[in-house]
Amino acid sequence: MRKKGLWTAMILVTAVLLFTLWYIYPKPYTHTFEGVRYQLGSENMGMEEPVTIKLDGEIQNRLFGNRTFRGTILIDGQNIPPENAGEVGIQFDIKDRGDGVKYTVIKEDENYPSLYFLGTIFLNQQLGELALTIHDQRESGSRWSSKDGMMITAPAGNRSEALSTANKLMSEILQQPLE
Repeated sequence: MRKKGLWTAMILVTAVLLFTLWYIYPKPYTHTFEGVRYQLGSENMGMEEPVTIKLDGEIQNRLFGNRTFRGTILIDGQNIPPENAGEVGIQFDIKDRGDGVKYTVIKEDENYPSLYFLGTIFLNQQLGELALTIHDQRESGSRWSSKDGMMITAPAGNRSEALSTANKLMSEILQQPLE
């Protein structure tokens, strides 16, 4: 009887260990979103255009923490990070409050890296909806405003759908809905 209990415990521990290893092992993730790029603010109602976003990389679950995406983002054929980036790709956590999309570029005429901040990305837990704030790049840094900032939201066919999805994904940080 005692041997049977020991074998059962060993099988159970092995099963839990195998499940844990499978759970935290990075899994390939490629998804193409069709969405809308638009500028916030009622005075910018006409500033919208269709956009295709492709996430290509891997998702890693964590036992105690957020899932992490590592890879590249392709926005209408423009690779983020660019080919001359110092890093292989970008990394961000998939969490309710969004996470920054940043990358390093080493310019040919300079010997030091420059850090760029594309924006903040918000994904739902099923990875089927995306909102991305696009920061205005300046010499003094980057900036984004919920009053007139640029956004990419998917899936969406028009500005109204995009705003609805973005407000839902960003609800934890917004003091008032985006317009």
